[in-house]
Formats: sequence, C-alpha cells, structure tokens
Amino acid sequence: MGWLWHGKKIADAIVVNNSAYVPVRAMSEATGAGVTVEGKTIIVESKETEKAALKASIAAAKLRERLAGAESSVQVLKEAIQLVETTAADLTSGADLEARRNYIAELNKRVEFMEIEISQIKTQLGE
Repeated sequence: MGWLWHGKKIADAIVVNNSAYVPVRAMSEATGAGVTVEGKTIIVESKETEKAALKASIAAAKLRERLAGAESSVQVLKEAIQLVETTAADLTSGADLEARRNYIAELNKRVEFMEIEISQIKTQLGE
C-alpha cells in the first residue's frame, strides 16, 4: 500500500487495526513540515511555525538591543547629572546657577523618559 500526496506516491504505508502508518520524515517533507528527533520523541512542526519562531526570536533580539541602548543612555545621563551637580558648587553667578539647575532638570526628564521606555521594553520581553 502506498501513501499518496496530491496524487503522487510519497512512501509505502501499512494499515494495522484500521490505523494507517507512514514514515514520518516522508510525510513531513511532502507536507512542508520539519522533523526533529529528541531522544525518543519525534517532533513535527510546520515551516510556518519555524518561521514564526524565527521572527519572534529576531524581534526579541531587537528589543534586547534597544533595552541595552536605553539602559546605557540612562547610565550616561546619570553620570552627567552627577558631574554637573559637583561642578555647580564652583559657580558664583545666580544666572549660572539657575542655568545649571535647568540643565539638571532637563537631564532628569530624559532619565525619566528613558526609564519609562525601559519598563515598556521589559514588558514586551515578558520581564
């Protein structure tokens, strides 16, 4: 007995107790699925499943890259804030001090924005 796929014989098959048995690899290759064997387990997955998993993996890698960049930006901003705060003691002019305070406030806003973005990325990554 043969197993036909779209009218073409793909492999020999047998019937035992009203159940048809065909070689898994022949069936999966004919239908476009992938087969992997892990120990005594045979895993058959559609190519679409593999493509979706690959796309998800790529998307996660891009998110991790964005996360690393955002975390690095926060670190740089915090270091800049510390530097500006330590050098502010050297200023004597009221206008200079006010400009310095405004600059620190702007840096803190950027930190806050980046921390929100980090939180959103982590949520997307399921962290």
